[in-house]
Amino acid sequence: MKEPIDIKKITFNELKDLFEKRIFAIPEIQRDFVWTKTKIINLLDSIRKHYPIGSFLICKVPEKMHKRIRESPILPPFNNHINKECYIVVDGQQRLSVLYSIIKGNKIPNTSRYQEGIDFKEICLSPNQDKETEFDFYKTNETAHIKLHDILNGGLKYNISKNKKRRINECKDAFEGYSFPFIFISGYNEQNMREAFIRLNKGGTSLSTEDKIFAEAYNKDTDLRRHCNQLLHDLKKGFDNFEKIHFIKSIAANIGVKDFVGTSSNSFAKNIRNPRHPFHKEYIKKPSKNF
Repeated sequence: MKEPIDIKKITFNELKDLFEKRIFAIPEIQRDFVWTKTKIINLLDSIRKHYPIGSFLICKVPEKMHKRIRESPILPPFNNHINKECYIVVDGQQRLSVLYSIIKGNKIPNTSRYQEGIDFKEICLSPNQDKETEFDFYKTNETAHIKLHDILNGGLKYNISKNKKRRINECKDAFEGYSFPFIFISGYNEQNMREAFIRLNKGGTSLSTEDKIFAEAYNKDTDLRRHCNQLLHDLKKGFDNFEKIHFIKSIAANIGVKDFVGTSSNSFAKNIRNPRHPFHKEYIKKPSKNF
């Protein structure tokens, strides 16, 4: 690979510092948070047991590229006032979102899988040590359940048994002693990031049809994801779980695609982002009427 690569092992406390510095940025091609509670628990359990969780692929680009990113509803927004370089997350956004949320004790509202959202303060050490995983989601009662958020932030303020104290110390030591592999790449352009994102996610949580279209179609003038999200936000209640593929089909019909079902979605996406293609010109001509 021609681009310079810097591979680093980052500790849990170093990762917390990076979150505080707000160096990470989310590119427009990235999707929203899609993980299930099971995947979240498995990730945390793997860290506790020192299993590998995969590397994080980060593109280091000039600070001026921050204009081409979107604000994540989960990760802290990139701070261009104190950071001269922008670290774009190409692979690992879901895992970083979990780690940041458990540190902060956040609640993620209205995920694609859980209408009520995910409360990371409900993740606790399992009372049953014979369970396959160390953690689970509980409506917490501090006398019965120990929150992982409290363990990682030193927030335990009540008496606990010797056995629980031992498990707590083992858990905290496991997280603080874990090394997270980060691959930093310099010199990536937008096309390379798009291709890397799609290729890498073939092996993880499957990309939906709309996710692939959003990634392939993204251009500064053709941001379908933002367009769809804005419309869902503006519509009255009842459209929260409406599938975005239907909005994409509406756009396709409105700009002149006669048979979207028979048209390759990949071809449609590439055409709509191409400034020289009639689909692109038609889209930017009447963006407010595409639906």
